[in-house]
Amino acid sequence: RASDVVRLRASHVLDSQGKVRNAFRVVQHKLAGENTSITKRKPTHAFADVTLEPAALAALRDYIKAHALTGDTLLFPVSPCRVRQLVKGWCEAIGLQADS
Repeated sequence: RASDVVRLRASHVLDSQGKVRNAFRVVQHKLAGENTSITKRKPTHAFADVTLEPAALAALRDYIKAHALTGDTLLFPVSPCRVRQLVKGWCEAIGLQADS
């Protein structure tokens, strides 16, 4: 989920020695109660375990190094709306129909 990806911080993926972990756990912020009004929905705060494939691990390592990310620095300082726009553009570029 884009809203969870944009909340990721360097401290989520780096170990105490500053190396990128191949697996980590994050808190999801999706809302419970799909059949209730948005004002009555509460965050689930469920945990998600993330395991990085070797190529993703290498890319993330290079990205963190290139941007000198540490501690509580956001990994991806963009909004969920911008992420959706990017994904939609990528889908359109390769001929896939993107959901709105």
